[in-house]
Order: sequence, then structure tokens, then C-alpha cells
Amino acid sequence: MLITGRTSRLNHKWSFDECVRFFKKVGFDGIEFCFEDYYFNVRPDYAERFFARHARELCDELGMVIGSVGNHMDYVYDDDNFELIKKTIPVMQEYGTDILITATPDLKHFHKYHRREEYTERFEKRLKELLELASGYGVKIAIEPEVHNLITTTKDFLNLCEKMGYDNLVCNFDVGHAFLTDEDMFESIKLLGNKIVHAHVEGMNRGEHTHLLPGDGDMDLPAVIRAMKDVGFNGAMALDIYIYEYNEYAEESVRRLREML
Repeated sequence: MLITGRTSRLNHKWSFDECVRFFKKVGFDGIEFCFEDYYFNVRPDYAERFFARHARELCDELGMVIGSVGNHMDYVYDDDNFELIKKTIPVMQEYGTDILITATPDLKHFHKYHRREEYTERFEKRLKELLELASGYGVKIAIEPEVHNLITTTKDFLNLCEKMGYDNLVCNFDVGHAFLTDEDMFESIKLLGNKIVHAHVEGMNRGEHTHLLPGDGDMDLPAVIRAMKDVGFNGAMALDIYIYEYNEYAEESVRRLREML
């Protein structure tokens, strides 16, 4: 497995190049290239080929990988971001990864429709359009089950896969989210199997959605990593901590993850 850093956690402080060089210095294997910044604004220039080539060339120079491209912002109600994601898909090859992580709608938007069914239909229609486009470019759309989102649990995700019927619909498995939302996260890992193509890792306390340092909290992260290995996952795990200064705790987090691996 590879340990990667999320660029969105530092791009309010440093340029992209400075972020990547910092990640290299503290021991990461690569990056999750995030379209959103620290303040949850999306950078449209990131979908341009010139920037994708620059990112790939810099990472190659440093011996780093781009484990995924992530756009975790709303595209069901945000038409501009939906068009941006569609524009990104043909550029994925320039980034050197076939994994594009996208969000699912936050439940707080349900007030925009009178019926949940209408809301869900809008999401599925747009997701289908992305999957159709992505399949022509060999790109996988990775959904992250998220606390309080439309796709909350592993069961929700697997039901969505069955309903949509696309092989390129895969999972960005956030270990802490599964710990909070699933009855048995180890059973979830078995059920997901090779649908897990990317992961977010952190520590987590039971019943509290707070992303802690790896190994902290109630979740047995070493056991979770072993379980993911057992189903064949050997991809990128992106460090996903929020309540700390990311740069101050990155090196310690990488050290802990290396020990677990």
C-alpha cells in the first residue's frame, strides 16, 4: 500500500509545488490531488491539461505517485462543478491515475425538493452521465460513503452499484466513516472486496465524527489495514485528518502508518 497526502489540507498555505515537496520531505509516497482548496472552493484550472502535465512531471521528478484525483464538492446542484468534473475525465490520463473521487449529496440539501425520490433521481441521473463518460476513458468513479450524506453506509454504496450497473463505479473507503456507520466494518470490507480502489485513513472514536491521528481513538486501525490487505487492496491510503495542523502532524502520521504496514 501507498501512503499519500491530501493537497487540500495545505493549499491555503503553500503552492501546489510546495505542498508536493513537503509531502516528499516527510515521507509520503505520493498525493491525492484535490480540486477543492482548504476553504472548499474548487480550482477550475486544475482540469486543464497544462496543469495536469505539470503535476505529473513534478511528481515523477520527486519519485511520487498521484494515487487519485479528488473533487469532493457538490455536482448535483452545482452545475458549474458538474461541467468541471466532466471536463476532468478526459484529462485523467495526464495525471497518471484512473481513479476520480467524487462526493455524494449532503442530506442538508433535501429541503430543495419536496420528495427524497426526486432528489435521489437527480443524483443518479448525473452520476450515470459521469459513469458513461468515464467508461470511454478507462476512468473509475470512486464514491466515498460519508456520514450524513445520501450514500452513508457500505450497504448504501453496494445498493447503488447494483442499481447503476457500471463496473467503473468503485469505492473510496474512508475507514473512520465505515467504523461510525456500519454495523461490522470488517464484514463491509469483505463485501466490498475489489471495489475498494482507494482509502482515507485516520483514527476515530466510537460515535464521534472527528478525524484523529492514525492509531488514536477506539478503532483498531492495524486490524482494518490487515483486513483490506486480505481482500487484495494494495492502493493508496490518503491521510485524512482535520482537527490538527496537517503539516505539523504529517510526519508523525506517516511514521505510525508505516509501522502498521
